[in-house]
Amino acid sequence: MPHIQYEDYNPRARSKKILGHCQDVLEEYEEEGLRLTVRQLFYQMVARDVIPNSQAQYNRLQRIVKRGRRSGYLDWERIVDRGRSLRQRKRWSGPQEIIEASARGFHIDLWADQEHRPEVWIEKSALVEVIEGTCEAWDVPYISTRGYVSDSAAWRASQRYRDVMNGRVSERDDPAVTKEGQDDIEQVPVILHLSDHDPSGIDMRRDLEEKFELFGLRFPIRRIALTRQQIEEHQPPPNYAKASDSRADEYVAEHGQECWELDALDPSVIQSVVRDAISDHISDEEAFQRRKEQRKAGRERLKEVSERWPELFGEGK
Repeated sequence: MPHIQYEDYNPRARSKKILGHCQDVLEEYEEEGLRLTVRQLFYQMVARDVIPNSQAQYNRLQRIVKRGRRSGYLDWERIVDRGRSLRQRKRWSGPQEIIEASARGFHIDLWADQEHRPEVWIEKSALVEVIEGTCEAWDVPYISTRGYVSDSAAWRASQRYRDVMNGRVSERDDPAVTKEGQDDIEQVPVILHLSDHDPSGIDMRRDLEEKFELFGLRFPIRRIALTRQQIEEHQPPPNYAKASDSRADEYVAEHGQECWELDALDPSVIQSVVRDAISDHISDEEAFQRRKEQRKAGRERLKEVSERWPELFGEGK
């Protein structure tokens, strides 16, 4: 693992102890195939009573982690910044290689026979990596709204959902009804929404409903996290509602002063919440499994083509 030293750092005893706790947390999550942002790491440290829950302590942890990584105490790959990632076209060394990749990635619409067509919408882009594996495994689209969704994103979604509800092939965004003879199947779109339990996070469902009603649509929008029940069960560390938030008075009247960030939930819990919410919307389990078998058969066929590439074309990769 890349513990790479770029500068000298001789931490004091307290900072060195915190770095040790950070390393333990990061190793624990790496075993589950997960990496953490600094914000998520902070909440895990708070949950373990290593540091208090305050902005000052968060700022201090950021400084310690920064110096700890630069001096080789912490692994560079175990902490991520999900808001800044490089994007580029995929490159291949030859045709056989792309056939191999196609065999692994071949996919069909698993939801074409179902009553509902869910999408997962999450408030924070920093948590997309936490949910993407679960969503992709279940063939469910996902999007980060980065707070309140924009009119542009809501309008595009409304056009996509109208196609779904009318059983039409989408001319805008994938996924919608596919071109495999499903044009007559009308489905109900469902948004599975995750946001903070704070004045804005609670209000986002109302905002979504109003935007889609403006565009002439009504369909289920389920707020699956962060809920009061999840807070009581998992006990994430609280913050306090900002008095400057215009929705604070209404929130405090119903929920009290404390609020909670979605980041404070264990990533594995978030994955479980998403997985359970998705599976709840499978109306025909046999059809869902049948399509998974069709996908498997397609992948095996492509794999066979890849393996026979030298025989068919007399060349390697």
